[in-house]
Amino acid sequence: QVIETDTFGANRIALARHGLADQMTQINKTAVRLAREASGGRAWIAAAVGPTGVRYAIATEAERRRARLALAEQIDTLVIAGVDVILLETFTSILELETAIGVAKERGPKVPVIAQHVFDAAGKGDGGLAPSEVADRLVAAGADVIGGNCGVGPAELYGVGTAMIGRGKPEIVQPNAGLPASVEGRTLYV
Repeated sequence: QVIETDTFGANRIALARHGLADQMTQINKTAVRLAREASGGRAWIAAAVGPTGVRYAIATEAERRRARLALAEQIDTLVIAGVDVILLETFTSILELETAIGVAKERGPKVPVIAQHVFDAAGKGDGGLAPSEVADRLVAAGADVIGGNCGVGPAELYGVGTAMIGRGKPEIVQPNAGLPASVEGRTLYV
């Protein structure tokens, strides 16, 4: 029912680490086109948007503005390309996720925004926030769907998800395959 674009790390700041910042627009447009073609008109296209890599908690105001502009540029491109949903995922900073929600609502006010925060093995979010606190902040920021993803496995994220229920918005949880383990020198998801 939903196909996610391959644009998680396709903001200008993240792409700059690979020498691809000047290809941001083309990468995002192409990803939307490919997802739309693959769907054959049978699925919604969710634009994956991940964090910029700016360490929000300690970033200067100038660095935060630069991150906001990078998110805005990517989200603008995705909305203009015709996505059905903005999927903000794997944000470890609640401040950056709140910023991304605001940017998405400004850029495509009619495009639903899903906001997913990363939680640790103890079920805590950024700065030790409880899932209910994260949920309330995501709702207050304007997210249409709230939840968590990555970071931990199904059992841990189930606990996070149940603690987020009843906060006024639909919820989504997308766990990682569990936490990786080192087995004979190899990192594996067991």
